[in-house]
Amino acid sequence: MKKFNYLLVGALALTSVFSSCKKDEDGVEVDPVEMSFINVQVDGADTDGSSGSLTVDVDQEVSFDVVLKSNDVNLKSFNAKKGGTLIDVYTIEKTRHFADSKLDTISFSYVVTAKDAGTSIPFAFHLEDRKEMGVDKTMNLVVNAAAITISFVDPTDDTKSVADNATAGGTDEFKISVSSVVNIKSFAIDIYSSLSDDKPTSPTFTAPAGDAKTYSTTYTPKDTDNAGAFVVFTATDINGTEVAKVFSITSATMATEKTGQIIGNLHGPDQSNYDLVTSTRLAGSAVGDMQNTTSTSVYVSGWKSETATTFVKATGFDYTNASSASAKTAYEGGIASKVVAGPEVGDIYVANLRGQNVYAVIKITQSDDDVAGNNEVLKFDYKKD
Repeated sequence: MKKFNYLLVGALALTSVFSSCKKDEDGVEVDPVEMSFINVQVDGADTDGSSGSLTVDVDQEVSFDVVLKSNDVNLKSFNAKKGGTLIDVYTIEKTRHFADSKLDTISFSYVVTAKDAGTSIPFAFHLEDRKEMGVDKTMNLVVNAAAITISFVDPTDDTKSVADNATAGGTDEFKISVSSVVNIKSFAIDIYSSLSDDKPTSPTFTAPAGDAKTYSTTYTPKDTDNAGAFVVFTATDINGTEVAKVFSITSATMATEKTGQIIGNLHGPDQSNYDLVTSTRLAGSAVGDMQNTTSTSVYVSGWKSETATTFVKATGFDYTNASSASAKTAYEGGIASKVVAGPEVGDIYVANLRGQNVYAVIKITQSDDDVAGNNEVLKFDYKKD
């Protein structure tokens, strides 16, 4: 089975608050509830988090498991907060309620984005047992400032969408600014007809070279820039560091819908992976956006991404009237993860395809529990531009 990659950021500061002590079978005093972080990784490589600090960059991936343990009665609940706001953990419900169990492990992941550059992000985890004895742990995530950045000056959103067949001038004009620690080498604008294109459909325009650490320009979408296309701005500094921003050309509602799509059991006869860009079912050995995560003889319906595609669970999302704008809003309102656990019929997930800020909306239509011969399947419909 392929290795999970999760995304996180920054510096780890751990604090614990315990209510009272119990004694274990050897008579040694222990806390009634315990929580610990294990398997900390950065970009898939094991990392020592014992110092309480991890320094990472934008686009790096950090993952870890949260081990939850009660030394007295069964566990009751666990939740996580980002900056004081409850967040989805491992794409399960925001507050996890346990069955009769004294031990559990939650896999946590976070995508380090350009928005996080130069900031500190507080994550807080809380665990209680059925006697309401609790423990808290905190992770303060610190991200290095980016060496070079691109920003939209007007409008100011990180990612923009414009109407189909946008015309010159008017509100569809974009003012772009580049800022760099060292001199800027080049700036390019590429227009792609779709996310799966290998080459742009129009020439690349490169800014004149010069000894400057800032650069500004204006771009107006052409009336030939149709729905499904997207524009990539790329800046490179003299050290070869590159950064890109994207905006997409969209229609009022998502132009494409695929229904009855299937992901099989990784250990079964059916294809267990899926490519959301090309709308193609794949073998489990292939690299795709949605690979089934069954690792033992017990089937699980979840999936993981082996590309840069990430997912956010979008509770209450209006699938019927899905648009790029509504998908973008839902995606930015959640915590992105490469792993989806326990999808149920009716659940909706928004996918950011290959990290390009081009979105797909997935609706689960069938989720098997246990079928003889490893023939379980997950079925879904999805929309995209």
